[in-house]
Amino acid sequence: MRTLALATSLLVAATLIGEPAADLSEFLKAGCKLVGASEDQKLSCAESTSALLRSCNSLKSVPAELSPLPHSNTLLLCYFESAADAVGSDQATKYEGCGLLQLYSKYIVATERGFVDVPNAMEFAKVFAPVDSPAKALAFAVGLTRSTAKYDVTIPQGYVSSVDRFQPTHVIEVQDGYVVNLFGYDCGGCGPHYYYEIEYFVSRQGYLTERNRTNLYRNPKEDNMCWD
Repeated sequence: MRTLALATSLLVAATLIGEPAADLSEFLKAGCKLVGASEDQKLSCAESTSALLRSCNSLKSVPAELSPLPHSNTLLLCYFESAADAVGSDQATKYEGCGLLQLYSKYIVATERGFVDVPNAMEFAKVFAPVDSPAKALAFAVGLTRSTAKYDVTIPQGYVSSVDRFQPTHVIEVQDGYVVNLFGYDCGGCGPHYYYEIEYFVSRQGYLTERNRTNLYRNPKEDNMCWD
């Protein structure tokens, strides 16, 4: 068994909109426009010549952890609203909303053949598998879930902790795949609202399953809050 702790130096490879690592040329040629402040910049494609791009409310850069994937420099997240469960119908890769907000996302990549969408987890595996390294396992775990990597394990001052300590995001190679720990926040419903750690198994074929979830800490000021 081998363990790889992915240090913050991995963030240098971030594919952020506006940085050289992100090649937006084909999206801009298709009529998309950069909008928003630099810290939250996105593409608006409402007037694009591509029907696929027009189907997105907005497009944003992918997390830095997806940089080991092929075509990562032209891979963007497409956000869209749906009245139905888009994930359940395989029309979306993941749910991005909170409570009653029906916001979903899928991936769009610019290739030499034009724009191609990667609408669900099965297609994601077809395009980007095999998972043959810890860095690629992390890319799959982040890419297929709404969980995020966390490298700072400091518990905010004033928060109530449920554990003595926890480990930052890391990848463990096991038989037939990898185990990745990521993090999330319970934003919906009534409190308490926990920040939690979640453990995923990523197979070498690119299929992902949740193995364990642990509450880490919470803001006691949110214990009596309810959010739709």
